[in-house]
Amino acid sequence: MSSPTVSDPSEESKVLTELTIDKLVHGGDGFGRLESGEVVFVRGAVPGDVLEVALKKGPGKTKRGVIQRIITPSPDRLPVEHPSVECDWEHIKLPVQRFWKRQIVEETLNRLGRLPDVSVAPLLASEGEGSSTGYRNKARLFVKDKPEEPGIQIGYFKHGTHQVAPLTHCLSMPESFLKLVHYLQEHLPKETGIESIQMRQNEKEEMVLSLIGDSFKTQTLDTLLPKLLETFPELVGVDHLAGGKQFGLHGRGYLVFELGTKQFQVSSPSFYQVNTNALPLIMNQLEQWLPEKMTSLWDLYAGVGTFAIYFKDRTEKLLAIENSKIAVSDGHFNIERNDSPALSLRLGNAEKVLKDLDQDVDVVILDPPRAGCHKDVITWVNEHVKKQLIYVSCDPATLARDLRQLVAKGWKVEAIQPVDMFPHTHHVETLVNLSR
Repeated sequence: MSSPTVSDPSEESKVLTELTIDKLVHGGDGFGRLESGEVVFVRGAVPGDVLEVALKKGPGKTKRGVIQRIITPSPDRLPVEHPSVECDWEHIKLPVQRFWKRQIVEETLNRLGRLPDVSVAPLLASEGEGSSTGYRNKARLFVKDKPEEPGIQIGYFKHGTHQVAPLTHCLSMPESFLKLVHYLQEHLPKETGIESIQMRQNEKEEMVLSLIGDSFKTQTLDTLLPKLLETFPELVGVDHLAGGKQFGLHGRGYLVFELGTKQFQVSSPSFYQVNTNALPLIMNQLEQWLPEKMTSLWDLYAGVGTFAIYFKDRTEKLLAIENSKIAVSDGHFNIERNDSPALSLRLGNAEKVLKDLDQDVDVVILDPPRAGCHKDVITWVNEHVKKQLIYVSCDPATLARDLRQLVAKGWKVEAIQPVDMFPHTHHVETLVNLSR
């Protein structure tokens, strides 16, 4: 049984104490109390662990504990030989992860959203062998030159630092991503100007590699690219991303994903749900919540048009808003590809576009980034949406904040459904159905 390593011993006090972990909380930390009643948050902990921790000051009045020794491991703890930075819950049994994700959503909505009476459904999760591993269709990793050594290091940043952790394995990544990363680590020279890389893969196992950096030196690829393509024939495209723009280096800069009977073109910078296996769970749930026929349906954070196109047959008035020019370009291809002439797609930030749209709508879908909805979007929704609101959230805290404002203006929470989009991490997707 390996113990989590101490991330920064210089910041820790010399005070060691024994601590029992009671639960997991938003952000993924373990929660325990000292004999004084003070709360301590511990990364890498599992409910039921008895730990020896070094105490240090956290933000505000909180205390943090850094694991020095596992005195008695929780029965729900799994041995992990090489901990992964990305999969911060890989040391917890999968059913236990799912239990605590639901608990965290409920507690966060109760505490931050002031919604004590809401009922959160059990977590929806993809079933079947291998469904909880290798599920990422997209991964972005950082590139750093090794100090005083030849070569580079590619991986995620260690928590709270800008140090790249070696990527020995990752439960969330397909094997093809890991092989490509290891190849690039061996063959990319130093000082290329590449700050990070992104890999994307569809159901056909086609891949696009993006090299990201404002000062990327394209001549780096003169000798590498032919060998790279020979070694990875599944690479249908290699591109360069800088300054919000996409520059082709080889092949095409997009992949086509299939979702039910629909197909979606997704360029390298465009948003698309990261877990291809779990996305049907979301769509199936929304199919049950949305009416068979609607007068109008708007998607205010549309990406490549996924929700609006998927439910296009239920209404004749469709509007989608998206602030990424490249995603909107994908969206226009997807409108044509999926025979969706009724869909109007507008480029711009939702809060700005909505200012010029003084009209009512039956149903709106919100799928904002982690920061949640802009306050002006919430205001517009409260004034103009007449029947139903679907909120798709990847962060329980910002969801709680936004739901608190919506409920205060008369919205009723009909159902809350968490989805395990990110197994082996603390992250959780949450679907909320609201009505007037």
